[in-house]
Formats: sequence, C-alpha cells, structure tokens
Amino acid sequence: MFTMRARAGRAGALADTYAAGVRARARFGAAEHFWAAVRHGEAEIPRSIGMDDPAHEAFFAHGLSGLPIPRPAGAWRIGAIPEGGASWNSRDQRWEPGISALGGDGTFELFNPGPRRRIEGYLLWRSGSDGEPLFVDAIEI
Repeated sequence: MFTMRARAGRAGALADTYAAGVRARARFGAAEHFWAAVRHGEAEIPRSIGMDDPAHEAFFAHGLSGLPIPRPAGAWRIGAIPEGGASWNSRDQRWEPGISALGGDGTFELFNPGPRRRIEGYLLWRSGSDGEPLFVDAIEI
C-alpha cells in the first residue's frame, strides 16, 4: 500500500502550479505559443516556476502540455536522492526533469551498482532519457 509522506503544504502549491499550466494552455493553445508570448512580453511565467524547483516546473509543464496531473507513487532507485531534485543524465550530458527511479528493462542496475533505496514522490507522465520513471518532490522512506 502506498502512503504519501509529502512535505506539508506542497500538494496544494503544486496543484496550483499545475492549474496555472492548464490556464496557459487554454489561453495560448500550445506550449510553444505560450513560450513565444513570454519571449515577446505578452505572458508571464508563474512565480512558482522561477524558483528553480523541478517539481513546480514539472507540474506547470504537465498542465501546459495537457498531461494529467502527476500522481503520488513509490519506487526503488539506486543511490541517494540528488540535491536539487533532478538526476544527471551522463549519456546526454543534461539534467533530467526529475529524479530517476528503477523501471523498464533493468539495464540501469547493470551500469549503476549500489544499494536500492525506496522513494515516494509524484510520478511524472513522461519518462527519463533512458526510459526510466521520473519523480519530483521525492523523499527517501
């Protein structure tokens, strides 16, 4: 059974950020139109997005893209949760939009040995660069 142990107050704030993405989608139609409006000074990025917080960025992006709101879930990962809330993708040399967890075909475990850790957070509706599940606002349990 899954029991979310999210930090107090985060669920409401993240839902508000998702709703801001939904409103932006309703007004501009597509993500690229919203970002073009931002570049031209015709739209503003919600304050929560400017805080360099992967959870808020992901919730806004999901709303803006028409994806369902990320849901609470649990998973296993290898290694501690990265400070800053995002995993580094060594192959592509860029940050993932969340924290990688184990899933898929198991190749991650072959190349990243170490102790498994149980995490809980919000499961994104998109995968990481290697097809792995991604979480935001995750904690180790």
